Amino acid sequence: MKILLAVFQLEKQSGKERDCLAIASHLAGRGHDVTIVTTSPSPEPLERIAVVQVKARGLTNHRRARNFARAVREHRRQQQPDALLSFELVPGADFHYVADDAAILRDRLWAWPPRQRIRLALERGVFAAASRTELWFLRQDQHDAYHIAYDFDPARAVVLPADPDKLLATVAARLEQHVPAS
Repeated sequence: MKILLAVFQLEKQSGKERDCLAIASHLAGRGHDVTIVTTSPSPEPLERIAVVQVKARGLTNHRRARNFARAVREHRRQQQPDALLSFELVPGADFHYVADDAAILRDRLWAWPPRQRIRLALERGVFAAASRTELWFLRQDQHDAYHIAYDFDPARAVVLPADPDKLLATVAARLEQHVPAS
């Protein structure tokens, strides 16, 4: 199975970046063709995992996030993987690993400068009821907050196990069960 993972930067190596690498390594170990799209690759060499580096275009973080999502969708269109797992807000991804809290619940509704508008547009593209992205949450309270904000179909959401081995097994099983849209 050809699987594309998207994470803004691997160089940073905080929580979601480490999780992305662990999942990629686990999937590659199971024989999948794994590619990570990122703006900055890991400083460590990755075995059996291809890395595609895209430019971080934009003068601000929110514009870079929007442009990264566009670059990931374009790479997906060109490479046609069986599944896209995003660790960033990428509307149209098959799966989204939810690492951040809901921006719509943090930001004031009356004061949305461009930064919040872009972030919320990306967030709506992933979480809104019209989206078909399967959502993978790390905690039940995180799931509940997003569900309150976006009222998505509960069948689209999974709370991943806290145990790292069970988490990797669950992720692999969900990806391997995925049937790509025609």
